[in-house]
Amino acid sequence: MNINGLGVNKVTSIYTENSKKVTEKRTSEVKNDSVQISSLGKSLNTYSLDDNFSMSAQNIEKLKAQVSNGTYKPDTSAIASKMMNTLKGEI
Repeated sequence: MNINGLGVNKVTSIYTENSKKVTEKRTSEVKNDSVQISSLGKSLNTYSLDDNFSMSAQNIEKLKAQVSNGTYKPDTSAIASKMMNTLKGEI
């Protein structure tokens, strides 16, 4: 069978050559992914899911009552110290 002077064998060989080129391009364009973890993310590594960060319901209600009554007095020195450590990157 000839189509405009091209035989079936010629069409088949052109198709085979083109499919090899496409396969070669796909394999040669493999890109590697990379991940960078910030210093804050690295510092979070020291925490675990087993750490008990929860407060009892009784303590939470006590704090809510103090805040609503205006009697809550936070430790301003501890807050300031933690803020400075955070700014210095000493978390």
